[in-house]
Amino acid sequence: MKKYFKIFLMVLMVVVMIVLVTQLILENNKDSMANHSEAIIAENEKAPSIRDEFSGRSIYPITPDDKKWEEFTSKKEMLDACRISQDILDEMTTDELIKAVLDFPLIINLYLYNSYEDGLEALEEESDAFKELLKRSDANEKLSNILKIKKTKSNTNENSLELETLKILQSKFSWFKWEKN
Repeated sequence: MKKYFKIFLMVLMVVVMIVLVTQLILENNKDSMANHSEAIIAENEKAPSIRDEFSGRSIYPITPDDKKWEEFTSKKEMLDACRISQDILDEMTTDELIKAVLDFPLIINLYLYNSYEDGLEALEEESDAFKELLKRSDANEKLSNILKIKKTKSNTNENSLELETLKILQSKFSWFKWEKN
C-alpha cells in the first residue's frame, strides 16, 4: 500500500509540475494574453477592463512576479496581500470581477484539490473577487458569453488553462443553483 501511495504522490507531483510549467509559459506570454483577455471582455460588453479601471495597474498590489511575494513565509501572508476591500468590490462590474478572479495570484491552487468542487470551495474562502462574483445575478451569463467568445476566437492552445479555469468557475454556478433548490 505504501508503494502505491508513493507512486500516487509522484504522479501528483508531476501533474503539479506540469501545471506550474504551463503557468510559467503563460507568464512569458502574459502581455499578449492580457491584451487578448481585455479585448474579449471589452467585446463582450464594451466594459473597461479592470486594469483600465484601476489606472493601468493590477487590482492585486503584490503578485508572484514581485520581490515582496518571495518574502512571504505563509499562505496567510499571500492571502492577506490579495485582499480587495468591499468598497472596491461593490464598484466593480461583473466583467471586472471575472478578470480579478482570473488574475487572482493563487488561482492555480484550484487545480490542487481532490475535485474542482473542493477547489472552488477553497477559492470562495480565499478570493474576495470570487466570493463577490457568486453574489452577482449576471455572473453565469457573463461567464458563458466570455467562454463562447474565447472558444470561437481561440483555435490554438494558447489560452487553454484560462479557458479551462473559466469552465470550472462557471461550473460553480450549476452547483450553486442545484444546492439552492
